Amino acid sequence: MAAQVSSFPLYFEGPKPIHCTVRAGEMLYLPSMWFHHVSQSPGPNGLTIAVNYWYDMQFDIKYAYFNFLRSIHISEHSSRKTDPLEGDLDDTNG
Repeated sequence: MAAQVSSFPLYFEGPKPIHCTVRAGEMLYLPSMWFHHVSQSPGPNGLTIAVNYWYDMQFDIKYAYFNFLRSIHISEHSSRKTDPLEGDLDDTNG
């Protein structure tokens, strides 16, 4: 294990996983592109069922470009310690 930690420090020092149990009648929503790992245990009758639904998200360069520009805008305003949305709209009252 120590060899893995030294070989992949960002993996082991990164965000810690969240564990949850989904019971009968419940569901777990994962946002698109969310990295996840699932393990399942059979129920009392020996069955486990999982359903995944994927749809065409129209994920293209425009989405990545939008997020890039948004992050620049937010970081620029964060360095000034101002609200990133403040002053974005024209003040028509004066």
